[in-house]
Amino acid sequence: MIARAGFGLALLIAGAGCRVGTAGVGNLDTPAARRLVGVWTLQLVRRPERFAPAGARPDTLDGPVAIIPNRSDPGASWNAHPMTAAGAFDLALDRWGHPGGAHELMGRTYGDSVEILLDPRAGSAATWLAGVWRGDRVTGEWVSDRGRGASDAGAFTLVPQR
Repeated sequence: MIARAGFGLALLIAGAGCRVGTAGVGNLDTPAARRLVGVWTLQLVRRPERFAPAGARPDTLDGPVAIIPNRSDPGASWNAHPMTAAGAFDLALDRWGHPGGAHELMGRTYGDSVEILLDPRAGSAATWLAGVWRGDRVTGEWVSDRGRGASDAGAFTLVPQR
């Protein structure tokens, strides 16, 4: 299951146009890492399921996200790369059948790319986001495994709150 999630993330990164590499990964003092710190609104748009009725509209969840530098858990990593950000979010993912979690997040930046893992302690049931900076926001793709072969995917936008 973890291998499948890793494969899905690799596809997301490629599809989102992210530049894969390790330069600057784990460095809290890069401009991209400092830029991610703050209060955001996260919007997840779920693609209609394969056998949804014709004309089905995408389902949307949105809610606040708070991100700070990850100074308290410098050993935290994801695919062997350090996570530069930590935080919390408030999204009703249980509405889509995802298990309720601690509403924690971990994230990292490199180049123009941003990766965020919602509920990282959920293991393969975590929600993975991979995107790129577009002006002052981050846009990209997300995927989540609900178990027993069911998964969700879609687009996301992370917009700073002013």
